[in-house]
Amino acid sequence: MTRRALGGLGAAFVVALVLVGMLPGPALANQRPAVTISTPADGATVTTSTVAINGQASMNGGRIDGVTVTIASADGHPVPAPQSFGGNNSSSLSFPWSPQLTWNGTYTVKADASGTETPVDFNGQEFNSDVNTFKVEAPPATPTGVKATVDQAKRTVTISWTANGEPDIIGYGVYRKEGSDFVPRKSLTATSYTDEIGSLPAGTYQYQVYAARPNADGSQPIVSAPATTAGKVTTSPPPPSTSTTTPTGSSGGSGAGGTTNTTAASATGSTKPNLASHGKVDLSGFTALLPNGGGKLPASRQTPAPDPGFNETLPFQADGSASPKASSGNGDSIEALGGQRLASSNGEDRNNSLVFLAAGLLVTVLLMHVLWLRDEVNREPLPAVAPADPPEPDPA
Repeated sequence: MTRRALGGLGAAFVVALVLVGMLPGPALANQRPAVTISTPADGATVTTSTVAINGQASMNGGRIDGVTVTIASADGHPVPAPQSFGGNNSSSLSFPWSPQLTWNGTYTVKADASGTETPVDFNGQEFNSDVNTFKVEAPPATPTGVKATVDQAKRTVTISWTANGEPDIIGYGVYRKEGSDFVPRKSLTATSYTDEIGSLPAGTYQYQVYAARPNADGSQPIVSAPATTAGKVTTSPPPPSTSTTTPTGSSGGSGAGGTTNTTAASATGSTKPNLASHGKVDLSGFTALLPNGGGKLPASRQTPAPDPGFNETLPFQADGSASPKASSGNGDSIEALGGQRLASSNGEDRNNSLVFLAAGLLVTVLLMHVLWLRDEVNREPLPAVAPADPPEPDPA
């Protein structure tokens, strides 16, 4: 190679160095794209099943080649497939997405962006990402197909509805209007409930049906807007009972049945409820439907009230009154079911028992003696034994 050629190469090398020195600084730097997820914000709570995901990726001195958005569930719930957004040969790219998350719970959204430096790529494609965590706590849809069917003869109103479509529904609550408020009647997982009107007066009874699903961590129920229906009962309540039965031996009893006539108290709720257009709703009953019990029920519902017809002390008394008790040596009488006297446990009865036992033993001994004498009398005499011959005298 000639000196002229070497000189040309050297000049070209110097020019290249000058040109490289004139290039913008970012082109020589190892620059990564900037990625930001704007919604949902980190730590946010979303109250709808459709989640609006928005963000942007940008790269100064370069272009964004694409963004991939991925959702993951901390609870293992199903999630949509990742969504990809292709670049447009621009330095910035927005990525709006509105996926449907059908389960309440905790989720993470991650945006992975890739970019290339321009006009000269010295470092290869660059990557960066952003991650936000959020919760979905969406109430269930209002129950549909709600209707009331009245059985006039039985004085019952059966409320039925169509099951909700949410996969994490924990149950439903049925409320009946009493005065200005709706009072809970039943929390259940079925899609129907039969309300017994009983001794309440005839009239139109209004009901509300709520659906419930757990919040993000499963500790509290979230309820839907109510669906309303009404049932009209036209039959009159049955007359109150006027007779009660008192067990034999109890105070106030008469004869073998112990039946006395009394006037029964008026039935609870004998006044027609005031069916106001709206009122308060108590949601505490939904807690029992949560997967892990959620929390404790109100104290009034933790322990069921005892049956007024049952008495823990035997014998059983149908009216729940105090029943006769057995004693153990304290002078009280022992009575059987129905109040009949069985025996006495005082000192006199014990003495009588001892006398009876002694007399029985004496009779037994006398009888055995008589039997022995009879055997002796009937015994045959022994045969006589002949005397032995005297010994002969010794001839010596």
